Amino acid sequence: MPVRVATSGDELILVAVATGETLPVFWPAGIAAWRVNGRAVVVNPWGTVIGREGLVLDGLGGGEDLNEAFHICPYDIAPAGP
Repeated sequence: MPVRVATSGDELILVAVATGETLPVFWPAGIAAWRVNGRAVVVNPWGTVIGREGLVLDGLGGGEDLNEAFHICPYDIAPAGP
């Protein structure tokens, strides 16, 4: 399902576009996030921006664990648009 990159305090979160619900996720090793000009930016291990606060991500690969947390596949994250 499409999710929006957001923050809650100092935490990076993903919010389901359809429901507004915060989704429990595990980011793959090497993914980093920080704030640039007050806005969250997510980059892959090679420094490519893959998400920005407010951007909708669709089609993330991965799967759920027994606790229903989504583990994101590092190879299915497309670079972010402008």
